[in-house]
Amino acid sequence: MGRSRLNSIVFVVCLPLGVAACGTMAGNTPAQDLAYDRYKSCQYVTNNIFLNQIDADGTVRIEMRNGTAGLQEWQECMHKAAQDQATARGSGR
Repeated sequence: MGRSRLNSIVFVVCLPLGVAACGTMAGNTPAQDLAYDRYKSCQYVTNNIFLNQIDADGTVRIEMRNGTAGLQEWQECMHKAAQDQATARGSGR
């Protein structure tokens, strides 16, 4: 197999991978941005919750390293922050 043929095969295989990789770097969804804002506003509640990831639909996935200390308070904070965001969007802010 000649070098130019090999280069063509590598290009054909790598091009779709490169396009797919660029698609994943498009940025966050609006739901992710809102979820991250909620997470940041509730970090003060406990130092036992660590952000693992935020899904495209805004689901916040966390990790706890020392049991569930502070989880209920953090969940309440996140719920209130979501309500505040909904109110702010409804008032046009």
